[in-house]
Amino acid sequence: MRAAAANHILDFADALPGPYGFERSCKFTPAGVNRQRFLVTFPKLALELGADLNGLLERLAFPASHCPPDLLNQGDILHLGVDGNELSSDICKLYVEDAARVRQLWQAGDMPVTEAVPLHRAIKWIPGRGTAVETEYHWLPCYSVDDVLTQVQRYTPEFTEGFAALLALAVRHCAVADLQLLRVSERQGQRLSLDLNLYDAQLTMAQIWPRLQAFEAQVASLAQDSDWTGEEIVGHLACGKERSGDLFVTLYYGACERGGFQ
Repeated sequence: MRAAAANHILDFADALPGPYGFERSCKFTPAGVNRQRFLVTFPKLALELGADLNGLLERLAFPASHCPPDLLNQGDILHLGVDGNELSSDICKLYVEDAARVRQLWQAGDMPVTEAVPLHRAIKWIPGRGTAVETEYHWLPCYSVDDVLTQVQRYTPEFTEGFAALLALAVRHCAVADLQLLRVSERQGQRLSLDLNLYDAQLTMAQIWPRLQAFEAQVASLAQDSDWTGEEIVGHLACGKERSGDLFVTLYYGACERGGFQ
């Protein structure tokens, strides 16, 4: 099932009636480094044009009884992913993103100051287990470095030094307001993390890697992986507590467009 889950998702993506996004990621935890991860992104409109999401979910043994019945009605962008694991079973993921709401807020100039804006909901499951976990992603609008660090102190204080080092580099290339910060939480377990969208900064892996040394005190596996000298653009940096309570850091990078109109 480990290879099959990834292959099923990639086959589905390649058959979409239009292009899709593909993004890799690497997760650092006390257990080590996991590079067997990716996300594909496509508009929900593809389902109206014939994309067989139900067929894919059946092949991935999706536990439909554990999915909120209104999940697919709450957004306009879908993400599918796999978190591979050599030591245990893979985790499959289905995200629904309400990107339209964010666009409306930007265009109306009515950006919230203190309100957390719901942006993503995700269902994550291990094929064959019959259970799933729901994860919620809230956008925390920030307009200064101090705003970001205030949220870091509130939700992931262990990573304040790392965020400060990263922001010092990122703000040389774009405004803080363009670095979208998300709070990630679950109703079960200890999962609580932050995700910083760095795409507008257009930083490469080679540029960002020296700054990540500030995260090593929390996640020592960062020091074990030095193969980051490439020119791939960094997408997101996520860090915080996993469901188990262990600390983690994840880098998303190398986003590209695949497929095409059929």
